[in-house]
Amino acid sequence: EEAKKRILRAKERVEEMEQKLAQSTKNQISINSNNSGKDEMIAQLRSEGENLMRKQSVLEQAVRASKSEVRELTSELASTEEKYESASEKIKTLTAEMTSLKSELSAAKKGESKSSQLETNLVSAREETQKQIAMSLSLEQEIKELKTSNKELKEEMRQQLSEVTESQKEVLDKVKKEKDE
Repeated sequence: EEAKKRILRAKERVEEMEQKLAQSTKNQISINSNNSGKDEMIAQLRSEGENLMRKQSVLEQAVRASKSEVRELTSELASTEEKYESASEKIKTLTAEMTSLKSELSAAKKGESKSSQLETNLVSAREETQKQIAMSLSLEQEIKELKTSNKELKEEMRQQLSEVTESQKEVLDKVKKEKDE
């Protein structure tokens, strides 16, 4: 934009100079009609022409400098656009990575929650198993005691049966003796 402004200013200066040259030419024509001031007019025109050439040279240098500046600015713009594109790509990549990480974090939190629940269930199952083992041991002990008690009762019953049998034999023997007699 600055280069365009400079070019416009240069064009305006050239137009001003052209107007002055045209006016000088008109003045020269009027001076030619007056031969007496002809030399003065020529000197004046030469002076103005030299001034115009200097100004034109300055304007041309300004135009060249402006064109060079435009090239530099265009190059900078292209570089900036490349950097912008690169940054945009990085932002897209990082945004996608962030979304992925959020998903993974969410899944990890769910997994942690489930793991905690499973751990609680495992502790409960262990406690229940311990209770069942204790109950099983208690029942086995009772069974052993009952077996021992059962054996003792059987032995006692055998003895009693044996005693009853003997006592019946004695009674039978007595009855037989009494019958025999």
